[in-house]
Amino acid sequence: MRRPDFTDIDWLLMLAVFAAVTMGVVFIWSASHNPDGTVSMRAPIKQCIWATVGFIIFLITARIDYNLFRRYGFFIFISNVIILGLLFTPLGSEVNNSRAWIRIGGFSIQPSEFMKLSLIIGMSRYLMREKNLHSAPHLIMPILIMAVPIALILKQPDLGTAITLLPIFCAIMYIGGVSRKHLFMSFFAFIGLALTMWFGNIMTDYQKRRIFAFLNPDEYRVDEAYQLIQSKIAIGSGGFWGMGIGEGYQNRFGYLPTVTKNNDFIFAVIAEESGFIGITFLTVLFLIIGLAIASTAIKTREPFARLFCMGVFGWIMGQFFVNCGVALGLLPTTGVPLVFVSSGGSSLISIFIALGIVTNIRINKKSYIHSTKT
Repeated sequence: MRRPDFTDIDWLLMLAVFAAVTMGVVFIWSASHNPDGTVSMRAPIKQCIWATVGFIIFLITARIDYNLFRRYGFFIFISNVIILGLLFTPLGSEVNNSRAWIRIGGFSIQPSEFMKLSLIIGMSRYLMREKNLHSAPHLIMPILIMAVPIALILKQPDLGTAITLLPIFCAIMYIGGVSRKHLFMSFFAFIGLALTMWFGNIMTDYQKRRIFAFLNPDEYRVDEAYQLIQSKIAIGSGGFWGMGIGEGYQNRFGYLPTVTKNNDFIFAVIAEESGFIGITFLTVLFLIIGLAIASTAIKTREPFARLFCMGVFGWIMGQFFVNCGVALGLLPTTGVPLVFVSSGGSSLISIFIALGIVTNIRINKKSYIHSTKT
């Protein structure tokens, strides 16, 4: 493998990532406006710090041979599963009725965000040698690999993060060669799992009410459907040009709840203040990022690299569509952040590590692209 040459980096991809992160900082700042005109700088400053740290980690990861992650793929996956288990010990910290954080000093780490990356590495490591995904028995192990972290994440409970693992699974399995029939079988298996969770009282009453609120928002407009209704009002009031950064009525006067408007409902803030133009620009950025990563997966015949890139594609694009779908009222309300844009250090760091690995694959692509070796 030749020495990494950073002139081979897809700079259009990096420019799109930089623009998305910048939009995130700007609208997190906007979401920090108070009705009295003051602005809390805590969230935007923290996001700037995490973005800087993430970019440094990206540069470091991009210089690490991606085969190192392939070699230690199972160890990385199992280690993250163990860390998820530690959430249910005194090390775990509960925030908003979800035991999803581990506090280290003054910082909080959300292991489930890193689980997305670990799942991609673990599944890619396993499937790179699997040649018979057309046989149903060979689907058992990949499903188990995903089922373990999903079970631990649901126990927190964090339904939103658990849902984001499904596009990752589907993307990796599809490019790994699973037949459409078995992919649909897996899909219906997860539908069965969801029904079991519902009728087996695994889902909390609050999560069930969110489903009912999605189906009939008017009946739950003062509680579970409140965020959804305010989000749709914000998006509709943005019009074509938007109301201006920091000038959104729903945002500035607190109709969009402070606890979610710089995270799960950041899309509503962007739509209200930058309008159709802003959300179109954001969508184009994500399409550039997604297509660049997918093209890397398609062009290479190196199994681990192909599977990993497609997993990252499923991660980014899956979360984008879920976050936007929730804000638009097309999906039930779940706590799914918008990658690169929503506030959150764990989310930024984990996705920058993933991009670093993808970049290492891209800058080393001449060593294996169109190769017949597997």
